Amino acid sequence: MNAKESFFAAIKQGNLAQVKELLQADASLAQARSETGETPILTSIFYGKKEIKDFLLSRGIEFDIFVAAAVGNLSRVTQLTSQDASL
Repeated sequence: MNAKESFFAAIKQGNLAQVKELLQADASLAQARSETGETPILTSIFYGKKEIKDFLLSRGIEFDIFVAAAVGNLSRVTQLTSQDASL
């Protein structure tokens, strides 16, 4: 299993310590996409891993409209839709 697969597995399992360890080793994992195209934040939401979602959000990761809507960040949704009306 490569680092990205291990990262998403740790998120799904709710293993916050491993998520932190993997991000410390490779910060780019915060912007990775799963094989099905999900972001780490969306994966944590889909699997009900609130502690991991909160940790990822606390890192200041910039996210797209889908994540903004999923976490209820109306200001980010507004910002993105004002930049691109097609959203």
